[in-house]
Order: sequence, then structure tokens, then C-alpha cells
Amino acid sequence: MDQRNIVRILLENRGRLTGYAIAILRCPSVTDDVFQDVCLRAMESPDQFESDQHLIHWAMTVTRNLAIDHLRKSERATRQLDSAVLDTFEQQFGGIVGVDAALDEALEHCIAKLTDEQRDLLDLKYRSALKSGDIANQTGRSRDAIYKALGRIHTALFKCINARAGMASDPAGGRDE
Repeated sequence: MDQRNIVRILLENRGRLTGYAIAILRCPSVTDDVFQDVCLRAMESPDQFESDQHLIHWAMTVTRNLAIDHLRKSERATRQLDSAVLDTFEQQFGGIVGVDAALDEALEHCIAKLTDEQRDLLDLKYRSALKSGDIANQTGRSRDAIYKALGRIHTALFKCINARAGMASDPAGGRDE
């Protein structure tokens, strides 16, 4: 596939990819960075894509992995920063809007539709940056059950956000570990 088609396909699916990143990150300001990284990686190996669908599936998987990597890195960085420094950052950058307001509203709406148990799993996975095995130990469930539950949550959020924001649906699957 040539680079021109890669760019066209990725731009046509930008809302879908950034919506997926928002569902994972819950931090709209980082989604553009994730999208740019996905684009750069796709451009580095254009011959690997056999079709438009292959590229889209690949991009969804890479978006998911990059978003999770960002969460893990930011969690470590946050632990090292003094609360006064964080307060200063919040004052300086709190008013910056990095994503379409409709997507942000859709994410809030869709997260609110989840059960308390589902929101708790997301908090353990992304806010506490726990691996699925650690969540399983903490909740008394099997690792496989956690994988499946998180997969169902991601799919539900993805579909809900896309339906709410008027985008297509078909999330990429795959395990995070």
C-alpha cells in the first residue's frame, strides 16, 4: 500500500482511532500524540498492509497498545512529582482543550452507563496501572476472566462512543500482556 493511501485511510478513521484512545486514556489531551505515533509507525512500513481493513485493524491495535503504554509511563511519572508541581501544571494547562467536545461528552456518557463493577475494573487497570494478573489477585477472579471482562468493557465503550459520536464500529481485539 502506498503512503498516500495510508494517510487517506488513517485520516478518514481519525475520529474512530482517537475515540478509542480516549476510551482507554480518559485524557483527551494525549490522544493526538497517540494518533500521530500511529501514523508515523504506519508510514515506516507501508508494505505490510494488505488492504484497507488490515491497516485499520492494525491501527486500532497499535492505538490501544500506545494508549496503555502512555498510561503506564504517566503513572510512574505522576508518582515522582510533588503535589505542588502537579497543582502548578493544572493551573497552567487546565484550560487547554485537546479533543472534540462531542467525543469528550460521549466518553463521559458511556462511562456513566457502565456498572460500578466495570468502572472499578477500569480504575484498577488504568488509574492504578495494575496488570490483569494483579487485578485478578486483588478481586479473586481468574486472569482470563479479567481479560474477558476488560475486553467486553472496551468493546462496550467503543461501540457506545462511536454510536454517540456518529462513527463506525468494530474495535480491535487483543490482550495487553
